[in-house]
Amino acid sequence: MNKKVYKVDILLLLLLIVLSFSFIILITYINEKKSIIYAYLICNIINFILSFKIINIYGLNMNANIITSSFFILMTYLIIEKTNIKDYKKIIFQIFRINIIMTLLLLFGSLYIGSVSDTSMIDLRNIFLVNYKILFSYPFITLITQLIIFIIYHNIEDTVKDSKLKIILTNLNALMIETFIFNIFGYIFSVKYNEIIILIITSYLIKVLITSSFTPLVTYLLTKKKVNV
Repeated sequence: MNKKVYKVDILLLLLLIVLSFSFIILITYINEKKSIIYAYLICNIINFILSFKIINIYGLNMNANIITSSFFILMTYLIIEKTNIKDYKKIIFQIFRINIIMTLLLLFGSLYIGSVSDTSMIDLRNIFLVNYKILFSYPFITLITQLIIFIIYHNIEDTVKDSKLKIILTNLNALMIETFIFNIFGYIFSVKYNEIIILIITSYLIKVLITSSFTPLVTYLLTKKKVNV
């Protein structure tokens, strides 16, 4: 891979950090019902689209959604803290329905465009259909991750009193499960097993670094009042 491609991937990574950080701020400081749900939804959509791309940073292959998925988990934690159980379930199943709709739209769009234009600059057939495992599994992986975060959070809620430690422990466990499930279901039989293992380890360590770095910010944002959604 040449230096130009390296620079593009690094710039993409930096851009994703800025955008994801903006969503964290948005979901906290805009305390209106629709604004919070929209911010969470937009992060989910970006995360979905980026999950089809592999980038290379200094010789390490990683999924392009490594940043957005980290912030998506942080935002999920924030929503759990800021809403009640009924509202949280309503939000995650709303996102699940939207992800199913997106999957169908991307599927049929890829089939249609691929059949009418074989010379298009963007070959949607290669982008989405070749990565059909990610296309079909993403809605379920996202829902499972949201449920896992909820379960972990409530299991440690009464035993861990320190807010920072609670965030870290919840994210460490959630990230481990989410990273493993995503890479196994997304790349099995299409990527070598040793490469999948490297992807899992690399992705997990970077996600832990990201979420841990922003733990103080999340702790501060949680001091704001809860909102009804």
